[in-house]
Amino acid sequence: MKKISLGALMLVLGGAAYGASIDHIQNYTPEYNANPAQQGAINAGTSAYYNPAGLMHIENGTYFQVGAQAAMGKEEMKYDGETYDSDLMDVIPNISVVHKNDNRAWYWTFGGLAGGGELEYKDGVAGVALIEDQLKPGVGAAASAAATAKFYQGGFNAAKDQGATDAQANLAGLKAVSDNKATIDAIGKNASDNTNVTDQYAEGSNKYIQSTLGRAWFLTEKLSMSAAGRVVYGSRELKGDIKGELAGSPLEANIDSERTAWGYGGVFGLNYRATERLNLGMRYDTKINMNFEADASEKQVEIPVPGQDPMKIGFSSIYGQYADGVKSRRDLPAILALGASYKVTDRWTTFAGGNYYFNKDAKMDDDYTHGEYDNGWEVSLGSEYWVSSKIAWMLGANYAVTGADEETYSDIEYALDSFMLGTGIKYRQDENTEWVVAVSHYWYDSADGTHYSKEYGMDNARYDKQITAVGVSLTKRFN
Repeated sequence: MKKISLGALMLVLGGAAYGASIDHIQNYTPEYNANPAQQGAINAGTSAYYNPAGLMHIENGTYFQVGAQAAMGKEEMKYDGETYDSDLMDVIPNISVVHKNDNRAWYWTFGGLAGGGELEYKDGVAGVALIEDQLKPGVGAAASAAATAKFYQGGFNAAKDQGATDAQANLAGLKAVSDNKATIDAIGKNASDNTNVTDQYAEGSNKYIQSTLGRAWFLTEKLSMSAAGRVVYGSRELKGDIKGELAGSPLEANIDSERTAWGYGGVFGLNYRATERLNLGMRYDTKINMNFEADASEKQVEIPVPGQDPMKIGFSSIYGQYADGVKSRRDLPAILALGASYKVTDRWTTFAGGNYYFNKDAKMDDDYTHGEYDNGWEVSLGSEYWVSSKIAWMLGANYAVTGADEETYSDIEYALDSFMLGTGIKYRQDENTEWVVAVSHYWYDSADGTHYSKEYGMDNARYDKQITAVGVSLTKRFN
């Protein structure tokens, strides 16, 4: 197996959110992949997620919707001429139930709200090379310092045994160090050369699951409103194990950590049916406070330090939020969503929408994250054209600015700005049954993280990723 430096101690494989924000996702339903501009749509299959107030304009009945989508892609980082990449595979299910009558609509949704899938870096990550550049010289210097102290003390003690004064013994100790300089240098080099990880394993995932229960009702003939309560469970896992040698001695470190939190919030919406062709929608998701606490078992590596207690290094040395018992807030920011749909003809409807993420008002592992998060935003366009009475073709695009400062980029998180293009087919099997098949692809703006240069004075790593999502859903209406 390819040798990896002690820097693998810092390797953390965390799930990466894809789409428009830092932790938030927006592909709550498969149809989003074909038309991301759902904020102003009136749609029995998606409005419970994106425009719940608009549910007052669907036909009366009880609707059951179920969907699943798979996200596949590659995330990569480049450092010092080397490329480190990871394959992404994530499956996102969703379920919704809507009951609508003349006076009100009740709705319930369940599915992913934030996070992403597991990542696996087969050849390590950029941080491995970075820490190797720093740690190996440090281990060598520590070994040289220990050897220097040993030779000095030997020369000093030998002189004292022969009746020398302290000043004479000091000179004897310094001479012993000078006479053995080549040996001391060799000891340091040997310790550095023999600090390696010969086997390592790490995995991680970030998952946020939500359940939302709400109601919509008319305020006027054209204006409707919705309100809902939401509960969220978040889990951020890290497991890792490394084996190797530290200055020739056996090295082993491992961690099994899960950070969990419950959060609660609200979802409020307005929908204005301006004309038979033009519809306007608004939704506000409140900030959800997530007080994560880590439950972990960990074994760290102890590095001898002359004259001091051993220095302990492990996974949590860099990512302290994963240490056992550590509590840290990582909130889901509030979202303001605005959108419109316009029926150009009886067969063709166009859509436009946008989201604004209030990242600056949320705590996001502030004690453990470098850099700052600015507010983020995204804009979307969509089109739906009914080729026949049973088949519609959908097309959509999205551009997103996450608000993540480049100093926040690291091996576990790099929320890059993105452009998404998607398409799909809607098939109306009968008047009560509708299928959706959709696919989308995300292109990300590669960028250099600045943390390495600011924190360590080293070269920066460059980050990039591409993700493709495919989804299928079924919406069934019961009278």
